[in-house]
Amino acid sequence: MDAVVGLGIAQAAAGALAAGSWLAHAARGTVLPQRACYALGGWAAVSGVALLFGSLPGSDSTALTWFFAVLSTALAVLGTALCGPVIVLDGGVAALAAEAGLISASLVAIVWGLAGPPTAGLVTLLPLGMTLVDLGVVGMILRGLVAAPSALVDTRYRYVLLSGAGATLAFTAAHTLRTMASTGVDVPWAAPGVATVIGLLCSGAVPWVGLIQPTRSRASSVADRTAPYVLVAAALTAQAVGAARGGRLGAMNFGLVALVVGSLLVVQALALRENLRLSSALEYSRARLAALVENAGDVILGLDGRGRVVTANAAALVLLHRSPDLLVGEDVAEVAVLEERQRVRDAVTEVVRGRAASARAELTLAPPATGTVELRLRGVPGGAVANLSDVTESVRLRERLARMARYDQMTGLANRVHLEEELRLWLDGGHTVSVLYLDLDGFKAVNDRFGHLTGDAVLVEAARRLTGAVGAIEATRTVVARIGGDEFVVALLGTPLSAAMAGADRLVVAMRPNFPVADRTLRIGVSIGVAATDDGARTGPGAQGAADLLHRADIAMFAAKQSGQSQVARWEAALEERALRKVDIAIGLRRALDTGRLALAYQPIVRLADGVIVGAEALIRLDALDEAARDTAPDESPGALAGLADLVSPAELVEVAEGTGEIDELGRWVLVEATHQAYLWQQMGRDVRVNVNMSVRQLSDPGFVEAVRSALGRARLAPDRLVIEITEGQMLGEGDLANNTIRRLRADGVQLAIDDFGSGYSSLSYLRRMPVRTVKIDRTLLDGVGSDPRATTLIRAVIGAARGLGLLVVCEGIENLAMARLLRDLGAWAGQGFALHAAMSPSALLDVLEAPPLSLADPVGRAVRRHRSAWLPPGAVSHHETAASLD
Repeated sequence: MDAVVGLGIAQAAAGALAAGSWLAHAARGTVLPQRACYALGGWAAVSGVALLFGSLPGSDSTALTWFFAVLSTALAVLGTALCGPVIVLDGGVAALAAEAGLISASLVAIVWGLAGPPTAGLVTLLPLGMTLVDLGVVGMILRGLVAAPSALVDTRYRYVLLSGAGATLAFTAAHTLRTMASTGVDVPWAAPGVATVIGLLCSGAVPWVGLIQPTRSRASSVADRTAPYVLVAAALTAQAVGAARGGRLGAMNFGLVALVVGSLLVVQALALRENLRLSSALEYSRARLAALVENAGDVILGLDGRGRVVTANAAALVLLHRSPDLLVGEDVAEVAVLEERQRVRDAVTEVVRGRAASARAELTLAPPATGTVELRLRGVPGGAVANLSDVTESVRLRERLARMARYDQMTGLANRVHLEEELRLWLDGGHTVSVLYLDLDGFKAVNDRFGHLTGDAVLVEAARRLTGAVGAIEATRTVVARIGGDEFVVALLGTPLSAAMAGADRLVVAMRPNFPVADRTLRIGVSIGVAATDDGARTGPGAQGAADLLHRADIAMFAAKQSGQSQVARWEAALEERALRKVDIAIGLRRALDTGRLALAYQPIVRLADGVIVGAEALIRLDALDEAARDTAPDESPGALAGLADLVSPAELVEVAEGTGEIDELGRWVLVEATHQAYLWQQMGRDVRVNVNMSVRQLSDPGFVEAVRSALGRARLAPDRLVIEITEGQMLGEGDLANNTIRRLRADGVQLAIDDFGSGYSSLSYLRRMPVRTVKIDRTLLDGVGSDPRATTLIRAVIGAARGLGLLVVCEGIENLAMARLLRDLGAWAGQGFALHAAMSPSALLDVLEAPPLSLADPVGRAVRRHRSAWLPPGAVSHHETAASLD
C-alpha cells in the first residue's frame, strides 16, 4: 500500500512540475496562447491531484478521484481547443476530427479485441473514454501533419505538435494499461503510473519547443488516404478474433464495434458533403472558365499532341476571320504565313513533348487575316493550350519608335545614328567609302526673314532633291542623312574619291533651281566637302573610322563654304592643319586673355604731304615668353598660339574670336588699352589719333556705345582722338541697330573710317550715306599703281570721288616710297605700310614721334629703313604679332 501511495505522490509531483512549466510559459507567452497555457497548466495540476487521490484507499478518495479526473479532462479539452486557432489555419477541422475519432476507436478496438476480456464492467468506461480522447488528440495531430498539412496545419508548429503527440501517447498507454488491469489482464501494477509520470513530464516540455521556419509540405499519398480504412478493417478483424477466442461478445465489444462503424459513417458523410461541395465548385469554375474563354478578346485554342486544334473560342472569327468550327482539326501553324509555320511547329513540339513548359513567338497572320499576333503556348496533359493576342498596334508603335531613333522625322532621311552605324559596317568590311558633307548656303537668312515654317519647307525640298540626285551617282549603296540644322551627309559605298567629286557636282546642280515655298521662290545653294577612304588619309575600321571620315568631310565642307557659295572641296591634309591651327589660336587667345599676355602694337599713319605721323592703328600682339622663360616657367606660356610658326592674320584671329564668342571681350580690352595709350601720347604733347577696328557684330551690341564712352571716360581722352574702323565688306550687311550705333558715336564726336575699301563690294553709295570721315583704300586696289595705267586711273577716280565728298583718303599697304609719292600726287591724304613704318611698341612709337618727320625722298627713306629695326620691339614682326582688326 505504501508503494501505491508513493507512486501517487510521484504522479502528483510530476503534475505540479508540468503545471509550473505551463504557467511559466504563460507569463512569457512566446509560442502558444496565454489562455491555452493557463488551461493546460490547470489540467496538469488537477491531473496530479486526481492521481494522488486515486492512490489513496477508501470510498471518499474514489469519489474525489472521479471528480478531479473529469475536471482535468475538461481542462485538457479546453486548452487543446484554445491552441487550435493558432495551429489549424484553414477549414476541414470537422473532417480531421472525424478521422481522428475513427482512428482512435479503431486502435482501441484492436487492442481490446486482442488483449482485453470479452466482458467488462462500468468501471472501465472512464479510463476507456480517456483513452479514446487521448488517441483522438494524437490522431488529429498526426493526421494534420501527414495527411494535409499545407491546408490545415502551420508547419512552424511541427515540433510543438510532435512533442505534444508524444506526451499524449504516454497518457494513452497509461489509460490503456489501467483499463486492461481493471478487467483482469495481467499488467504490472506500477506500469500505468510510470507511463502517467512520463506523460506529465513530457507535457511540461511542450511549450518550450521553439518554432521552426515554414517548410514545403508533401502532398498526401494513397497510403495516407487509405490508412483510416485499413485500421477499420483491422479493428473489425481484431474484434472477431477476440470473440472467437472468448466464445462470446460482450457489451464493450459491441460498443467498440458500433463506435468504429459510426465513426466510419461520419467520415464518409463528411467526405460525401465535401465531394458535393467540390463538384459544385468545379462545375461553377468550369462554367465561369468557359464563359471567360468564349468572351475573351484573345484567341484561345486547345491543341492535341500533334499540334492540331481541338477547340477554339469565338474570338477566332474576329482575329483570324475563320469560324471556330472550321479551325478544329487543322494544324495550328496554318494561322501563320508560310515562312513562319515551321517555327510554330517546332515550338509546339517542344511544349507538347515536355521539353519546355511554355513557348512564345510573334507571328504574321496568314490571309484572310492581317496583322501580327503573339503566340503563347503552355503544355497540358495530352497537348497544349495556345493563346493568340493581337499585337499589331504594338508592333507598329515599336517600328515607329525604331524609325524615330534612326530617321529624321521632318525629312524622312536617316539621322546621325543610322548614318554612323552604316559607315561602321562598311568600313569593317574593308570597302571603299566616300562621304559628302553638305551645308545649305543662305539658310539662316531664310529662317531669320521668313520664319521656321518656311525654313522647314526648304529643308524638306532640299532632302527631296538630294535623294533624287543621289540615285544618279554610281554606288553600290547610298545613305542620305540629315544630321542637324541645314547639314546633310551622303554616304556612298563602293564609290572612289573621283566619282564622289563628280557626284558632288551633280548635287550642286540639283540645288540650283529656285525653291518654290508658299507664295515665294527662294534661291539656296549648297557647299559640299568630300572625303573618302582613298583620299590619302588613313581611315580605320569601326565607329572611330566613321567619325574620322565624317570629320574630314566636315573640314572640307568648311573650306568649300569659305570659297564662296555652291562650291565643292575635297579633303586635304592642309585643311586638317588649318583646322588644328584654329584650335591652337582659340586656346592661345583664351589663355592670353586669362593671363594678361595680350599687348598692343601700333602702326603709324603718315600724312603723305609732310611725313608727319597723324595717327596709329592698334594691332594685337601676344606677349609670349622667350624660350628660356618657357623652360623655367612652362605654365606661363600663353598657350598653343605661342607655338604657331606662321603669322596669325587679323582675319584669322577675329574669325576664331567670333566663333568662340570672345570677340566682345577682346574688342573692349583693345578699346581700353588703345584709348589709354592715346591719352598718354597726348599728355606728352603728341597729337596722335588712335585707330581701332571693330566688327558690325560689335556695333550691333546695344551696350557698345556705353562701352566706348566708358573707355574714353576712364582714359580722359577726347572723343575725336578715337577713330573706329569698320570693314567695307561688312558694311554690306549692316543692320539697323549697327547703323544707329554709328550715328550715336558720330554724334559723340568719335571719328569713323571705312576700312579695306576696294576689297569687296566697294559701293560708292556708302561714301555718300555713311557719317564717316576717312576712307582707307585696301592694298589690293593699289596693285599695279604706277606701272599699270588702268590701275592708276582707277585709284585716281576713287581718290577723287572720296575727296569730292569731303573725305580723307588713307592708302594701306604702301610697299615703296615711289608708290607713296604717286599716291600723294593723286590726292591721298595719308598712307600706311612697311615702306613707311612697321608696327611697333608704344615706347618705340614715342621715339619715332620725337624724331624728324619722315621724308618720302629715297635717301632719307633708306635711312629710315636702316633704323626701322631699332624702333621695333623684339618679335614685333614675328608670328606673335597680329592686327587688332575685329572684323
